[in-house]
Amino acid sequence: MNNLSLLTAGLANFINTQTGTLIANFENVLGTSLEVKIKASSKLLAESAESSILDYLKTLQNKLGSFEPGQGLFDYNQSSSYSTQVSPELKEVMQLFLDWKSESNLAISPTTHLLTELWKTAESNQTIPSDVELEKAVDLLKMDPYALKDDGSVLKLSDQSIKLHSLAKGYVLDKTAAFALEQEGITGVVLNIGGDIIAKGDIVEQVRITNPFSSEENANSLGIVTLENQAIASSGSYKQGFMINGQSYSHIFDPKTGMPAQEIVHSSVIHSNAVTAGALATAMNILPKKESRDLAERFNQSAYLLIDQNNQFSTSDNWSVKPESSASTISFVNVKEKVWNPNLVLQINLEIADLGGYARRPYVAVWVEDENHKPVRRIAVWYRKPRWLPDLREFTASLREANMDENSIASATRSAGNYSLIWDGKNDAGEFVPQGNYTVFIEAAREHGSYQLIKQAIKCDDKTKNVSMPGNQEISFSSLVLKLK
Repeated sequence: MNNLSLLTAGLANFINTQTGTLIANFENVLGTSLEVKIKASSKLLAESAESSILDYLKTLQNKLGSFEPGQGLFDYNQSSSYSTQVSPELKEVMQLFLDWKSESNLAISPTTHLLTELWKTAESNQTIPSDVELEKAVDLLKMDPYALKDDGSVLKLSDQSIKLHSLAKGYVLDKTAAFALEQEGITGVVLNIGGDIIAKGDIVEQVRITNPFSSEENANSLGIVTLENQAIASSGSYKQGFMINGQSYSHIFDPKTGMPAQEIVHSSVIHSNAVTAGALATAMNILPKKESRDLAERFNQSAYLLIDQNNQFSTSDNWSVKPESSASTISFVNVKEKVWNPNLVLQINLEIADLGGYARRPYVAVWVEDENHKPVRRIAVWYRKPRWLPDLREFTASLREANMDENSIASATRSAGNYSLIWDGKNDAGEFVPQGNYTVFIEAAREHGSYQLIKQAIKCDDKTKNVSMPGNQEISFSSLVLKLK
C-alpha cells in the first residue's frame, strides 16, 4: 500500500524556523521508506523527539518483524511449538487480522502470501496456476492459522507461516504517532511509511494522491487532500505485479478465487486511525464496488476514492480533493524548432544505495540541460537545509535556487530506495522544448561524506529508447527510458 514527499523534500533533518517543523527521511524502514515531520517548540526538542521516535520504531519493528531471528513474527513462524508466547504488540496485530478477516469477507488474511508465492512460481514457470493449485490455496486461506488465548499465548492451528505487514504498517503508524505526541514540546507529527500517512496533533498535512496510470514521483497527481488528525492509506496494483506470457497480473488477489483482483486498480481511504484506513484500502482494492461501499459505510467518517481499470472514479460523499497547482517557476527556452513529441515522456529511474536500515538519504538533485549546457528543467531537489545546497555543486551552479515542497505523496508501497521521475518534455515555463540532444544530471552528496555525479546524454526525438547508467557509492543504479505515455 505507501510514497514519500520526494519532489523537492528534504532527505535528512530540515528545520523551518517559521513553522518549527523538523523533517527527516530514511530508507529501509519496514521494507520501505520513512518520512517524519515533527512540529515542536524548539529545534533541540524536535531533534530529541526524532531520536526517541526512531528508537520506538525500531522496538516495534523488532516485536513485529519477520525478516531475521530475534524479531517477533520471525521467531513465531520458525517455532515448532503448538503453543507460543508472543509480545502484547504482536498478539494485538494478530487479533486485528482475525477481526478484519471476518469484517472484510476474507479480503484481509494473515495467509494471503500463499497466493503470492503460488503466482511467483507461476511467473517463474510462465504458466498460469492450475485450478487445483488455486483451489488448494483458497482452502488454506479460509482457515484460521492460529487462535489467541487469554494467557497471552498463541495456538498454532496450521503449519503455514503468516505475514502481517498489510495491517502492521497502520498499527506502527498509530502507535508511533501517539508516542511522538507524548514527547516533551511536541505539538504535532506526520509519519509517512511507504505512502501510508498519519497526521496527529496541531499539524495539517497536504497529501498528493498518486495517479495509478502515471505513478512516477513527480508526475501529475489526482489532487491534494488535507489530513487533520487523520490517516490515509492507498492500495493498488501499479507498483508491483507478475508478468506471464506477456500478460501483466496484479499482486492483489481475490481470496475467493485465488486469481488477481482486476476491477479496482487504486483505492485510497482516509480515517481517524491508520489501521482502519489501511484495512479498508486493502479490502476495497479487492472487493466489488458495492461490497466496498457497504464496508466503508460501517466505519464512521471514512472517506474513499476508488479507480477501476477503465479509469472510472468512485468516491464517498465526504471525499474532498483540490487540484494540484501546475504553476511553473523558471523560463529558459523559447521553442522555435520541431518540438518535443507530446506522446513521449522521459522516465528517469534511480536507486539510492542500500546503506542499511534507517539510513538517512543523501541530498539529491536531478535536472536536464540542453546541448548548449543551459538548464531546461529542474526535475527534483532533495535536500536538508538551504545553506547545504552548495554541496550539490553542479546543481547550484546551474539553477541557483530550489523551492521546498513539503507535501507528502500517498500511493501504493514500493521498494525502499527505488524512485521513478518523469520529464514531459517541457521546460520550467511549461513550454515544450525542441527535439534534440539533452543531458540528464543526477547529483548526490552527503554532509562530510561522498559526492557523486552521473550525467547522461540522450537524443530525444520520435524514437523510444532505453539507456542504463553505471552506479556509484550513492546511486547504485539509474536509467533513462524515452517511452510512450
